[in-house]
This record gives sequence, structure tokens and C-alpha cells, in this order.
Amino acid sequence: MKTTLFKTNIKKLKAAITLSNIIPLYFKGAKVEFDAMQKNFWMKITAPKVKPAQLVTTMKDLGYKFEVQDKVIVWRAE
Repeated sequence: MKTTLFKTNIKKLKAAITLSNIIPLYFKGAKVEFDAMQKNFWMKITAPKVKPAQLVTTMKDLGYKFEVQDKVIVWRAE
């Protein structure tokens, strides 16, 4: 399983929740976590055999903007 952190153009919690439910329909076995405490929603997506470029293209087709984050982000542990 590969984990990738994405910066998104999502602005509302309801959209983030909806998207976290939609992504596993497009990418089997995908697990989505998001951090709504920041100005921009960060989504951490873990999925087997999914390339970040694939996910960015699919989200673009759905009207969302996803960018792969290269910088280190401290993700809060649960």
C-alpha cells in the first residue's frame, strides 16, 4: 500500500466527507483521511496499486484540484 498526501481545493467539510466516500468507489481498497483544521483540506490517501497521477486526473475529471505534496506535513496521530 502506498500513502500519498494531497493538497486540495476543497473548502467545506461536507465536500471532504463526500469525496472521502467517493474515492474508494474509483480506487478499490483506498483509505482516505483528511485534516479539516487547516485552511486547505489535506487528504492522505492510502491505496494499493494507485499512482498519484491517476488519482489527480480522476479528481480533475470530477471537478476537484489535487496536488501531490512534497513537503513534510506533521499528521496528527489518533
